[in-house]
Amino acid sequence: MSAARRKGTAAESVAVSYLRANGFLFAERRALHGSLDLGDITGTPGICWEVKSCATPSWPAWMRELESERLNSRSALGFLVYKPKGKGAGRVATWQVGMSADTFRAISDPDVGCQFYQAGAADLGPLVADAAGRITTRYPLAVARVRPRGTDLERGDWPAYTYLSWAVAMLRQAGYGSPIEEVSTDDRVPA
Repeated sequence: MSAARRKGTAAESVAVSYLRANGFLFAERRALHGSLDLGDITGTPGICWEVKSCATPSWPAWMRELESERLNSRSALGFLVYKPKGKGAGRVATWQVGMSADTFRAISDPDVGCQFYQAGAADLGPLVADAAGRITTRYPLAVARVRPRGTDLERGDWPAYTYLSWAVAMLRQAGYGSPIEEVSTDDRVPA
């Protein structure tokens, strides 16, 4: 197995463990599925997960790949989980997550605050952190909505980016995962 594949497998395993510990009890790594990629994680009905682990993010290409996998898997929602360099398993809650505007609309509620940014950056981590700093004083969950470069999309159609912990909290509030009494976002604020 190549070094890149080992890194990817390790990141997928950590993401699966996080999902299992946070209400997606049947999450597991997906076995390779022939020519049609269906995403990296299964066991979360209606949700396609793609996990990336590399030094330099490639958000636009990854988001296109995610959409293709979401359609292949016939999932309603798609999430791209990115493990930034230097953020290991102990910081999985702060891994970055990208989602389409449609996915964001399907899971957002009044507890989610948005901060809009005019141009996409190669590394969205600083934008997510900035949104979190600006918004979490009023909202327990935050997303950065970023206009992709070279597009004239209306704000409502911009993709959303957040931390894995907040994406999971939004999913749980929207009714995904194992049944729960109440979703608490207080203990999910990334450090």
